[in-house]
Amino acid sequence: MIKCYRQLKIIVCLSASLTAKAQTGFSGKFLTEVGEYYNQGKDTIFYGKTMSWLADSMLIREISTSVIRTEKNTTRMSVRVDRVIFIDYRTKALFEYSGFSDTARLMGSHFLYDTFRLTTGYPFDIKDEDAKYSPRLAQQLDDTLIDNIKYHRYLEKFDSLNVSLNNVFYTDCESSPAITMLPKHAMKFGCPVLMATSSTDVELRRPYMFTKRTLERDYLTPEEQKIFEAWRKYAEEHPVKPSLPKKKPKSKKRKKPSDK
Repeated sequence: MIKCYRQLKIIVCLSASLTAKAQTGFSGKFLTEVGEYYNQGKDTIFYGKTMSWLADSMLIREISTSVIRTEKNTTRMSVRVDRVIFIDYRTKALFEYSGFSDTARLMGSHFLYDTFRLTTGYPFDIKDEDAKYSPRLAQQLDDTLIDNIKYHRYLEKFDSLNVSLNNVFYTDCESSPAITMLPKHAMKFGCPVLMATSSTDVELRRPYMFTKRTLERDYLTPEEQKIFEAWRKYAEEHPVKPSLPKKKPKSKKRKKPSDK
């Protein structure tokens, strides 16, 4: 038995962390990992990763789909890339493609600052990527060392679905601001946010969500540059206009019965 569902936004407060903000003059490839764990991280409920590429004021990002397989009363979840989106911040346009290739099939186009639905029907709002979970009063925790990188940590509490979640954000001031998660949080903390956890328990003794972003390299290959150039050219030749708000139908007034 196999079930698939859209993985654009992954559970409550960490959903907004999957969008990068383009930075003029910066190019590179980065990896975003998302997982759900329990038993203090020793066991995995779910793990997935997506790739993204930045070039000047443009962003390309994989959009993944979660696949749930149930065999012999054992359920396993995996991720596969469903499509790729191209965002041009200069023309304020978002295009959906079938894959990461300059010959990929175009699947849809949208004006960037509209609240719209991708061609699959899944809602996607990039304008307010972390406005829903805007920074609130944060408590600074002790610094931690992970893979020889020193992170500053900040704790924020968030009430969701009748439970209180403890969201911990990990910042690294040595990283490029172009790959930060949650730009508004990064601005508040003064450094790029590269990791985040969410759990009902601060010490992660209960199931928790984990998100991590890593810069793979700070340059693009000739093939990647070719894709950016092809998609940039298409975006300029096919500008996307903002959709007009739908007008509400006028309600017809009932005629009063004439007095006899």
